[in-house]
Amino acid sequence: MTPSRYQDWGASLGGGFDVADETLDRPAGFDLDDDIDDDFEANLEAEALTKGFGGIGAMGLDVTVLTAFGSQGFNTTPQFRKTWIALLRANRVRSSAGFRADFCKARHFRAKLKGAGIKTFAVVRGFPMAYSFSVSGKVILEGIGNPRFIDQLARSGQRTPPPLPCPQPPIRLPKPRVYAVTVYFSPPGSANVKASEQQKLFDWYSGLPPSVQAKIKQGRLTIVLEGFASTTQPAAANKRLSERRAVQVRNALMAIIGPGAKYMLYPWGESKAKTPDEVEDPKERRVRVSVTDPS
Repeated sequence: MTPSRYQDWGASLGGGFDVADETLDRPAGFDLDDDIDDDFEANLEAEALTKGFGGIGAMGLDVTVLTAFGSQGFNTTPQFRKTWIALLRANRVRSSAGFRADFCKARHFRAKLKGAGIKTFAVVRGFPMAYSFSVSGKVILEGIGNPRFIDQLARSGQRTPPPLPCPQPPIRLPKPRVYAVTVYFSPPGSANVKASEQQKLFDWYSGLPPSVQAKIKQGRLTIVLEGFASTTQPAAANKRLSERRAVQVRNALMAIIGPGAKYMLYPWGESKAKTPDEVEDPKERRVRVSVTDPS
């Protein structure tokens, strides 16, 4: 049985597009001259029948092309491979190396063709290439059309995004922002928040973005209070001291913010001190206040 002109369009490249006169939005598809570039078609057909290509027979070359595209995740029809080989012989395309990247970067269209229904095309390396999908979702390269068909696709086809598994635009997750301030205590052993440190807390909270302030007041963002102490007392005593300091800072913040905020206290004592034991360091007498906004 002789294939129809559409069925053979992948190999013939010139006369395979038999479509009606209407635009894509109408049922029959859009118009395309059915007799364009017949000489180009005949020349490529003749090239495809030429025996030998770099010492490789026709069957061996077909297997080579099949394997090359398969390694990049594509299935191919015999018609596609036949045309691809003809284009290789005519030096109209380079090797299949990098084809996957070119396919993913190409313009993709959907077009309704007379007698063939809706077909999907990618304009790759200057040629419109029809493709479909296997049951498993793998791309099947069906045929390669005449370059003149690209203008018709651009005018009347419907642009579509490249299919998976082409790389999709990365999902840009918002980077969390941390707002922090440190309150220091003196003299050694003190857990009282001085007026200057209370002012520091007020300035810190007032400087937060209004959206962050609103989330804190609504209890949607938790204020983390980490208490620390020097190493001059026993570890248990320093842990209790760091907890009292964190509580006092919490009380100061409650006076500034109001009752709706939530707090998480971590009394680290001397466990995170950077000095040896029995060393009094003003930098260790502190409470770190932080809030993390994920959006």
